[in-house]
Amino acid sequence: MTPTPCGPLRRILEALGAGIGVVVMLPLLCVPWFPLVGPIARWALPVVCRRLVRALGLHVEQQGHIPAGGVLLLANHLSWLDIPILVSTCRCGFIAKREVAEWPVVGAWAKAFGVVFVDRTRRRDLLSSIPALEQALRAGRPMLVFGEGTTTVGDGVLPFKSSLVEAAVRADVPVVPVTLLLASPSDDRQALAWVGNDTLLPNLRRVTTLREIQSRVVIDPAVPSHPDRKQRTAAAHARVAERVGQSAIRSRLVKQNFRPMESSEREMERYRAIFSG
Repeated sequence: MTPTPCGPLRRILEALGAGIGVVVMLPLLCVPWFPLVGPIARWALPVVCRRLVRALGLHVEQQGHIPAGGVLLLANHLSWLDIPILVSTCRCGFIAKREVAEWPVVGAWAKAFGVVFVDRTRRRDLLSSIPALEQALRAGRPMLVFGEGTTTVGDGVLPFKSSLVEAAVRADVPVVPVTLLLASPSDDRQALAWVGNDTLLPNLRRVTTLREIQSRVVIDPAVPSHPDRKQRTAAAHARVAERVGQSAIRSRLVKQNFRPMESSEREMERYRAIFSG
């Protein structure tokens, strides 16, 4: 999915279109007895996410495809951008922190979409979310889990937590490693990532000032099936870490060979090389 380049006005119009769609459909999503709440949300949210991705000027490249049916996607985590990128490309459900359920507008959409809410700071709450995740997987939905449980700037991958992978073991569905890579012409990882005490609005302002953002979603084959969730988690982590490491090496090589660019086209080629191969 590669949006065409767009100026500030088109970005604003795309963002307004996404926002209007969210608000217009909100009353239906807030009526729990409405029979089409789930199907509407599962159809509409990827559309809204695609519009948001276009509005932000992201260029998204997808490598590989997820298997049909229930599958657990185990990914690294860089930014709030990860959710719209992956929902728009993979049409997957996901895990979210429990307080998201109380956010205005976003909470209603998340509930209707079938998001599984969890408090990662409380182990008992984390374990109690496994049956809900298992149920979604058994129903044939691809579900996304960020293995690190937090965000990083993308220069490495933290150890993956294995607790939620138990749902895939119980549901007997594949565990698929997914690697998220982000880059911009300035290669400013801090501007792209959402880490530490950074809040959404300042990060959003930084992201919108970047002229181009390139995202690559790499979907690898499922890891070997194993009754031990830790074995599956370790295998997925190894593949994602390898992908991130390869990208970091390419990025350093690009920097070392940097020469003044004579045109914006050559500048684009410079950072696109990060994702080649």
